[in-house]
Amino acid sequence: MSTAEYQNGALIGVNDNRLRSFNLEISYQDQWVSLNDHARYVVTSEGLGNSQTTRKRETVTSPFYDGEYEVHSVKENVKETIGVYVLGQSQSMLTENILLLVDAFEQSVYNLRLTLDEHREVWICNSADYSIDRSQVNAHNCRATMSFEVPRLPAVSYEVIF
Repeated sequence: MSTAEYQNGALIGVNDNRLRSFNLEISYQDQWVSLNDHARYVVTSEGLGNSQTTRKRETVTSPFYDGEYEVHSVKENVKETIGVYVLGQSQSMLTENILLLVDAFEQSVYNLRLTLDEHREVWICNSADYSIDRSQVNAHNCRATMSFEVPRLPAVSYEVIF
């Protein structure tokens, strides 16, 4: 690991690989299914971590004052984009792994659990929109690419794992 001195402390280089543990899991039938086990599923780098929060606002105006005044606002649901490579030893096993993800992400309410080293986030999610890519290159490699648009509540549960 390359470090440099910076005001009495070590500055970590940008090319250092600091993430030792990464997992994304979905709650399904009273268990957690890993979406990054590298046996059935691998999370792609596209989308995960990019999200946007918007607010639903109520405003009022007055004939005596300029502008609009916000009287109430709440956060709307957040859309998370998650890409998953689905793997299988055969086309039948690949189809089974795809169907498991379809069932899991079509649940009306479920949890997603993101673990980055000792940091963990738990999101409460609703039924996701998804697409499946089983194009020629994927099919010849017993692989599919699934992309999910997951609506989740804006509140996140943060945990530290010891």
